[in-house]
Amino acid sequence: MRLLMLTLAALPVLAEEWTVFRLGPFEVVTQNEQKSARVVMNHLEQVRHAFGQTVGQAELKARWPIRITVGGKTTSELVIDRDAYTATIAKNAAVPDQWNRALAEIFLNDGLARMPEPFERGLVDFFSTLNVDGVRVIAGAAPPKPTLDWARVHLLMVSDRYRGRLRTLLFNLQKGNAPAPSYKNAFERTEAELEAEAKAYFAAGQFATTSLNSKPINAERDFMARAWNPAKKVESAMDAFDRGDFAAAVRIKPDWPAAKVKLALVTPEPRKTQLLREAANDAQRNPEYWRFLAEHLAANKEYGEAYKAWGAAERASRDEAERAKMHMARLALENAKLDFEDAERQRKKDEEARELERIKNDSLRNIRMAEAAANEKLGGPGGAPKAEAWWEDPKNEATVTGTLERVDCTAGRMTLVLRDAAKKSVRVNLPGDAAKLKLKGEAGATFVCGPVAKPMRLKVTYAKPPKPGQVTLGDATVIEFVK
Repeated sequence: MRLLMLTLAALPVLAEEWTVFRLGPFEVVTQNEQKSARVVMNHLEQVRHAFGQTVGQAELKARWPIRITVGGKTTSELVIDRDAYTATIAKNAAVPDQWNRALAEIFLNDGLARMPEPFERGLVDFFSTLNVDGVRVIAGAAPPKPTLDWARVHLLMVSDRYRGRLRTLLFNLQKGNAPAPSYKNAFERTEAELEAEAKAYFAAGQFATTSLNSKPINAERDFMARAWNPAKKVESAMDAFDRGDFAAAVRIKPDWPAAKVKLALVTPEPRKTQLLREAANDAQRNPEYWRFLAEHLAANKEYGEAYKAWGAAERASRDEAERAKMHMARLALENAKLDFEDAERQRKKDEEARELERIKNDSLRNIRMAEAAANEKLGGPGGAPKAEAWWEDPKNEATVTGTLERVDCTAGRMTLVLRDAAKKSVRVNLPGDAAKLKLKGEAGATFVCGPVAKPMRLKVTYAKPPKPGQVTLGDATVIEFVK
């Protein structure tokens, strides 16, 4: 028995398996500290929820996974390391304020449109001191060096007068709406009035804390541990990017704007435009990607879309000189857009004119052919009339007499519009085959599309259509010019 005990004692202790908790962009991994890992995951998710509630975004995203290892020495910063933001935290250690700051900056840069810079700086400072205790989220503690930007956000987040209304302002500003109506809509005050109040608030130096709306989370129930193998190798989008395989980088990381832009440079249309458009929308805050898209669309003469892209580039830029250049490019594009639209209208008018001329020429040719056929039957000008077989009106023909008002030309056909004895407007088609038309009383007469300059009286014999209810009476067989 003692020998057995010694043998068991000599066996190596098997290390516990690694586990991972996943939620949104977060991955919390640990080898033997699941309870502490759940606390860390709760903190991360509460920060994301509170920040999203403030900026008007329900589900904030990060470009890369945020992977936290629980167990080991706490690192002060989140760093990008092979396709993920990474950091380590000791068992039962409090999440550093620097992590809160880093999370706010990641959510701003990876998923939100530009807002005024003072508000972005104030938001990062305000959320850097967030304290999470289970489902209680306490905000408002002053950072080491409070600023007016922090105090402005503090006023709007903590004071009873403005609590819960900042998200309306920030949502409108992200949409590119003008500041004046955005402030009025959110606070019923002007920007100048609110700024004066923020300065007085900052000078007074009385900063309370407040509870923010938290996400109802049961760490034991909502965070399920899964097996995780730290040694397992997965494809790296960054490695593919570094070796120039941009197609693989996009396949591995479909929402990576930099890879999409690089791939677009070596991709033909229409995929090229699609990649540039996706890259610009994925990186709303990158003015260069919007500029690439705007220039490409303008080159393709998609001036309306290019105009919008220049506007997005201008809103995304923080550099005033760059913004001015983009504004001028947008104005120049507007002129090019108007010139292009004018040219397109003229081109369509020219095409319509050519089509109308073709219809006229075809109709005149048909009439000349009918005249030639009629002359031939009469023996030609000056000749003896040819003997004609006795002709009787078929039973399906009828006659209408009226004043010709205009000639409509559509779909390659001419239609006579007459006003009959009852002052009713009637329509008779000219036949497509000129040989089926007889003209009487006006040698060399022609019909021209459009209103008739000098109304003339016509007696038109026409073949009634087999089915009643058509727009026209039928096809003309005989046209007689009457006095």
